[in-house]
Parts: sequence; C-alpha cells; structure tokens
Amino acid sequence: GTGSFHESFNMAATLKLPVIFVCSINLYAQMTPKSVHIAIENVADRAAGYAAPGVTIDGNDVELVYEEVAKAVKHCRAGKGPYLIEGKTYRHYGHFIGDPCNYRPAGELEEWMKKDPIVLYEKKLIKEGVLDEKGVQAVKADCLKMVNEAVGYARKSPQPEVAELYKDILA
Repeated sequence: GTGSFHESFNMAATLKLPVIFVCSINLYAQMTPKSVHIAIENVADRAAGYAAPGVTIDGNDVELVYEEVAKAVKHCRAGKGPYLIEGKTYRHYGHFIGDPCNYRPAGELEEWMKKDPIVLYEKKLIKEGVLDEKGVQAVKADCLKMVNEAVGYARKSPQPEVAELYKDILA
C-alpha cells in the first residue's frame, strides 16, 4: 500500500475515527499482477498493525458485501474506530481505454466473467423465486433510468462552492 493509506489508517485508528476503508482488490495494479507488488496474501491483514479489524471477503458476493459493510458501519458508529474490508474481485476491463490486456493469462477473463457479481446475483434471485427474467429486465431498466436521470441532473447543476464540499461530512 501507499504511504497515504498507512498514514490515513494510523490517524483513523489513533483518533478512533469512524472510517470504513474498502480495498477492492482486482489482481492487478495497472498491468502488474498483485503477487509482484504485495507481499501478503490478504491486504486486510494490515489492519491488525493499527489495532483495527480487517476482513477479507469475496467481493463478488453481493449479500456478503452488504453484511460486512453493515458490520463495519455498526463498528464505526459505536465509536470503535476504523474498519478495513478487502473485497477480492476482478477487473473486467483494461486499466485504460485501448488497453490490450496482454498481461493477462489466456482464459483468465472468461473464468472471472462467470463470477460477475451481477450475473451471480441475478441467478440467485431467479433460483430463489424472488425475480423472473421479466423482473430482472425491469430492474435493469429502472437502474438505467435512475443513472440517466442522475447524469442529467449533474450536468444541469452548477458546480458547488468550495465551502459546500465540507458540509455534512460525517452525516
């Protein structure tokens, strides 16, 4: 990790700040495999050095991520300081537009696409009878509508004043 992570985590731990650190670890830093630049298997293990909880989870399991974030929120709201969540996942696209991704082993992307969190959750909801295919399409349409409305609103809105950036930070 970079110095800014360690400095920030140390400060949050020392002052018992309610900060949830989330590391979405996707096997690569730009084009460098994780194994080349991180000496430990689980980044969340670093939290112990600051006397804070750190957990490593499957970042592709939607419900597990939700549950772990809920635990972290409870921990922080109780005044116990920071919490580190490492979600193991995969970067489906290159590091930049036009990235040829020639640093990935053959077949790696295809294997990880089978573990895509949206696809996995859709299958789970269908299997459990929560949604059918029509319901899945309706959710996707609603989400696309919300995103388009949010983008439209943002594009029409004026830039915020600098003072506005510091309001309600801990709300």
